[in-house]
Amino acid sequence: MNILLIETFLSVVHNRNITLAANQLYVSQSTVSSRISHLEEELGVTLISRSKGARSIELTESGQAFLP
Repeated sequence: MNILLIETFLSVVHNRNITLAANQLYVSQSTVSSRISHLEEELGVTLISRSKGARSIELTESGQAFLP
């Protein structure tokens, strides 16, 4: 597991928004989404509920459990 993936996840959680996290990390929104997807693949769970057009993210139960 790459620390960069975890830092990206924490930034998304902190900002509650993928675009804001991308701005904070100086990467594109698609890079943040890709990193989150890669982390979810490695863990075998969905961490973030994604809704098209939603302005903020919601953590799944697995996402909340992974946070600490």
